[in-house]
Amino acid sequence: MLKIAPKYKVDFLNQGGHYYIINGVKYPSVTAILGIIGGDKTNALMGWAKKISVEYITSELKDLLGKDIVIDEAFIDNISKVGMMKPKFELDKAGEFGTRCHNAIDEYIIKGTHPTDPTVAPVFEAFLGWIKEHKFNIINGDMVVGSKKYGFGGRMDALAIDSQGNYIVLDWKTSNYFSKEYAMQVSAYAYAFAEQYDVPLPKKCYVVKFHKTEAVYEIKEVENVEKCMEAFVAAKKLKEILTNEVYAAVGDMGL
Repeated sequence: MLKIAPKYKVDFLNQGGHYYIINGVKYPSVTAILGIIGGDKTNALMGWAKKISVEYITSELKDLLGKDIVIDEAFIDNISKVGMMKPKFELDKAGEFGTRCHNAIDEYIIKGTHPTDPTVAPVFEAFLGWIKEHKFNIINGDMVVGSKKYGFGGRMDALAIDSQGNYIVLDWKTSNYFSKEYAMQVSAYAYAFAEQYDVPLPKKCYVVKFHKTEAVYEIKEVENVEKCMEAFVAAKKLKEILTNEVYAAVGDMGL
């Protein structure tokens, strides 16, 4: 376990979104800030959402073939409404699954216990395989970290240390792809950790993606933590402008 004390405490607040409190000041989460970024992830999600909606509606209609039903406006409105909500339902399920997997890994890091939930078994087995192959010395599991300097907070999945005493930041993913913003996310955690605990900036940051149904994993190292942090700070500034100054200006114009 991490044996050094933080310079300041960071508290998590779940209140209409995820926030972090440092010295009485409320800051946004890393993931909320990065939500301003679209790109490949947004395009992939949009395409996936359309596919899920169409597949659901198609399946429901095929099941009704040959049956004595009346297709009227109410029927069409209802099946369309449910079809539009289907992607959110699936995303919520994926989020719950990811949380269970994160908790299982964290329990192992802290207590050495193995999960009893069979649905997370492939992810957990992949995690054990990754640990065995790469021999990371994980010293802490889930950590709440935050930066007063940059104004944000977040939950770092794990912290490791190498043979030279250098800290390594780790982040787990159960999504189907690697997104460029993941590098920004884990770099932001590294900066927050270094500031909060008054230690040198961890230069090694890894994102480990586990397959949901097979005991396999992929790992990517952040090539330039400093550069990724520059991008994160720019994203934060963009979010602040779009959610405050621009919208306020539009409101003043009566639009």
